[in-house]
Amino acid sequence: MSALQALTHLPQDHERIRQGIDIRLKLRPILGAIANYNRLEDCLAEAETLATSIEDLPRLAAINVARSFVHNLRGELDASIRCGLRARTIAREIGDRAVDVGASLYLGQAYMWRGDFQQSVAVLEDNLAWIDGPLRHQRIGTTAAGSVLWLGMLGASHGRLGNFEIAIDIARKACLIANEVERPADIALAYWWAGFIWSHWGDVPQALQALEHGFEVCRSSQINYLVPIISTSLGYTYALAGRSTEGIPLLKKSVAISRANRFTYGEAWSSVYLGFAKLLDHDDEGVLDHARSALELAQKHKYRAIEVDALRLLGDVYRNGAAPNEEEAERHYLLACELCVELGLRPEYVRCQICLGQTLVQLGRQAEAERLFEQASQLCRSMGLVLPDVHLERATTLNSS
Repeated sequence: MSALQALTHLPQDHERIRQGIDIRLKLRPILGAIANYNRLEDCLAEAETLATSIEDLPRLAAINVARSFVHNLRGELDASIRCGLRARTIAREIGDRAVDVGASLYLGQAYMWRGDFQQSVAVLEDNLAWIDGPLRHQRIGTTAAGSVLWLGMLGASHGRLGNFEIAIDIARKACLIANEVERPADIALAYWWAGFIWSHWGDVPQALQALEHGFEVCRSSQINYLVPIISTSLGYTYALAGRSTEGIPLLKKSVAISRANRFTYGEAWSSVYLGFAKLLDHDDEGVLDHARSALELAQKHKYRAIEVDALRLLGDVYRNGAAPNEEEAERHYLLACELCVELGLRPEYVRCQICLGQTLVQLGRQAEAERLFEQASQLCRSMGLVLPDVHLERATTLNSS
């Protein structure tokens, strides 16, 4: 900040203006580390005004990449997408490949967090050839290699859509690059993405192997910003493996850290998984209010895939809680199914169908339930999906079909 003050006492020619822009851009990791996003956004807005005044397109592109990143963290996804698109357009206009990649990374992330995985796949599959070029091992304004982040997000997006074989191949390539680079942050991230995909697919042993490796690298190298992210996936996968005493504390820690750092996406995501983990541990105390809060947070910031998860969590609480309310369970499952169809979330749609079918059985509507179970069974087979998180007699039959 003192450097910016010193610049105000010097002649404001183009060189001084460029220095002022660069200083503001360098404040991004500092202000980001202390979660002072309001001050960071102010600095970047000032930088953009200065860059516009001298028509400095390269700096304008870099500023919009940074603003896209900040808006993501603040849960302002529409603004993040606008900045990402602006940065990518400028980068392509001036032929700056590195800034183009950086813009596309945050653009893809914003689409992911909005639950628009089809759009994130479209962004990230555009011009994939750069990953095998000279930027393969480079950090492009990021802590880890851009290629690892890019492939991890692409694989996870395919996984959320139910394209698991494609997702796993992509995740393995991310792990390969991370092992080539040998930086702890790359390794932790790559193995987290792989573990996330395997866990979502239902391959719990493979997921735990990848996630425990990533978590150990993260912990031993003190990569603190990744702790709540990896802990969320690892904690939930422990719960799927019947190890709730290990998983639930990790999830509680993830919620607390994300909330303290004002990382709204992390808080919403880990909160939902904590709710599911508690239900898997046959503990529904406080989960109804917990699920309502997670749903409210997801809806406020347009985290639509997390909204689906929170709706299913509420359905589970209403169906299996101490005072069951099957009508409310049905309503929440139907809302979740509608959103799954809109977003193309096939694995989550299967889970919602099964839970809805189980609710209909409890309501005495057996014929409707059987139709849902049959549809879910066909979808499971088409994806090779296993459902360790869905328990009841009919669901067990689906898991083995």
